[in-house]
Amino acid sequence: MANWLDKYAMGGALPGATGMMYARTQDPAPSNGPYAKKTKASAQNGKEMSFYQNGLDFKPKTISKNGSVIKDDMGQWAHPGEITEIGSNDITMQGVDYPVLGVSDTGDTQMMYPDQDYKFDGEKVTEFPMAQNGDWLSKYDNISNTNSLKKEAEERLSRMNRPKSTISQYTPKPGEQAKFDNIIFAYAKKTGLDSPKNSGNLTGFTSLTNNEALDGEEVKLTNLAQSVQTLDIMAGVKVPLRSGGSVTLSSPLENKKTAGAFSSDEYNSALRFSVSQPLLRNAGTQVNEASIRVAEFDKQAIQLKTKLQAIRIIALTDKAYWGLYEAWAQLDIRNQQYQLAIQNLTMVRQRVNEGLTAAIELNRAEIGVADRMEALIIAETNLKLAQRQLRFFMNDMESEQDNPSVINTTTEPNLLRYEFDRNKLIHDALNGRLDLLELELKLSAEAVNIQYFENQTLPLFSLDYHYGALSSSANNLGNSYQNVFNGQFNEWAIGLKFEMPFTNEANKAKLDYAVQQRNKSLATKRLQTLTVKKEIFDALDQVENNWQRILAARQQVVIAGYNYDAELKQFNEGLRTMTEVLETLTRLGEAQIKEVKAVSDYQVSMIDIAYATGTIFGYTKLDIN
Repeated sequence: MANWLDKYAMGGALPGATGMMYARTQDPAPSNGPYAKKTKASAQNGKEMSFYQNGLDFKPKTISKNGSVIKDDMGQWAHPGEITEIGSNDITMQGVDYPVLGVSDTGDTQMMYPDQDYKFDGEKVTEFPMAQNGDWLSKYDNISNTNSLKKEAEERLSRMNRPKSTISQYTPKPGEQAKFDNIIFAYAKKTGLDSPKNSGNLTGFTSLTNNEALDGEEVKLTNLAQSVQTLDIMAGVKVPLRSGGSVTLSSPLENKKTAGAFSSDEYNSALRFSVSQPLLRNAGTQVNEASIRVAEFDKQAIQLKTKLQAIRIIALTDKAYWGLYEAWAQLDIRNQQYQLAIQNLTMVRQRVNEGLTAAIELNRAEIGVADRMEALIIAETNLKLAQRQLRFFMNDMESEQDNPSVINTTTEPNLLRYEFDRNKLIHDALNGRLDLLELELKLSAEAVNIQYFENQTLPLFSLDYHYGALSSSANNLGNSYQNVFNGQFNEWAIGLKFEMPFTNEANKAKLDYAVQQRNKSLATKRLQTLTVKKEIFDALDQVENNWQRILAARQQVVIAGYNYDAELKQFNEGLRTMTEVLETLTRLGEAQIKEVKAVSDYQVSMIDIAYATGTIFGYTKLDIN
């Protein structure tokens, strides 16, 4: 037993004791050979990666029964980058330089940004760090040719690090808020009219002074030729109100010059104030700020989509790492099998030369070497494919064009069995999954749209008020405003306006469509909630399944090792053929491959749990040595 373990064991302990690692044969290929798993000392042109799991390997933070969340009112100040619970609903982000997702005990969810203060519903808040030091993709820092990916991520984060609105409170953004910008307006118009002399209709006179000479007389009035020039100037400011109305302050000035038989130069001015306010349709801040809130929800949804894409890339990169780990392990196993076949061939050749074994066994041993050479070539190709897959997710495909360097895995799997609290996993996922938060944002936007279209079905009913102070002067522009401010001459008007379509089908149809869209989104949310639960349950079953596979494969390796030693011993005694020996060697190799596959799948299933619960950022990280 000890002899076999020294030669063939893929780790010196059973799973759950000190972990499981694969090892090379007692006489491995040179570290600089074509099939060598390069070490730090010999990887002159390679990339050394250290892949570790921060959260599940040593001290589960987010998905285990014990110690799931750090409870400390100092929060991110004392535990940067950790999931913390604060026993208060007043949260400050002063001194925290990365975005944090806050979820209260009542479900109030807000994305918190540096240097801002937040108020939550409820009594306590759980903080989920979305980034640290503004660089949640820093794990790829030193990998060549990833600058474009990192730059894009940093640019997105720089935009995301500005103070933003939340589901429960919002800050209008310039794009939609522009509808409430104050408007300064002005215009000037000059007109001219040269009218010819013309005769009018007969006109009868009635004098106010009972002048008998004029009373009852009929005359024809004649308009004399005149030249009239008019200059109209107006300037003012219009202030749109968030209630839907508007306030306008303006000052018109008119200069009218007349030349001809009669001449004059008149200046007329005014200072006018007017207010218009809808009372039903388009009335109220909720209606008039609807587009602003929808735009804000859409912006947050886009930011979540960006983060979701980053999460998917990280999860796929992590899985690609363990795929590379598995490819290296399989290559070592195939190399081990090849070396053993070579040893058997050498041993058989010697026995044939000594007349102890039939010559046919030499042919069988050579076939065994050829078979394992083929398997070794396939393993080498699979390793290249696994390295290329990892480079793809790291945006490092350019290096494939020129003599690509070897990517070596340096972190071994930490095989610990975990007991999970399913109810807590479901709770954390439903409150922390970004795709669910994205749906909440969509539902919030659709609720705003419904509110808006409900208002649009109301009649148009508005109140208008107008007041103007008037002044006039002749031949003197400087005196044209002399009476504006004393209120001697004024004009005013107040009125109501009502308008309503007979059927109003257009607005009702828009409302019905908005309601249908929200019902669809609610159904999608219910389906997504079920999907999240299913993903967690599937991942938990896969974790347990892969753990049992590791135990079963380990037993297969031990038994296959015993069988191989026994068959080889009986071959030396002339009781077995080389074909039978090679069959047991093949079974040993396949058992070792199963073990490696189970170990890799176990790590992948842990990644699936972290992804399903929305805790992938706190689970995995990739460092470059």
